[in-house]
Amino acid sequence: MKNVQPVTSNPERPSSLRGAYDPLPIAVGEVEAAKAIGMSVFFLRKDRRTKRVIPYLKIGDRVVYCLDRVRAALLAMEEGGPAARQVTRISGRAR
Repeated sequence: MKNVQPVTSNPERPSSLRGAYDPLPIAVGEVEAAKAIGMSVFFLRKDRRTKRVIPYLKIGDRVVYCLDRVRAALLAMEEGGPAARQVTRISGRAR
């Protein structure tokens, strides 16, 4: 029989949340998802009814979120960044 070592050094999760055999979850509930993205549960519920920007899964009556897919969806919506250099035109020539 193999000697199984417990998972204790997962850098993605604070030590207070780690258990003996507790890998990162594949999907989390709406409360955990809202905390992870810094939004409210109300925002997620409204998004499910209207915009459907944040991806979710329905398992029976339960709604869960895959944090990897949520992160990817948020990154796809990213706007802004470094300001573009403005070109001033005088008599048809760029300055």
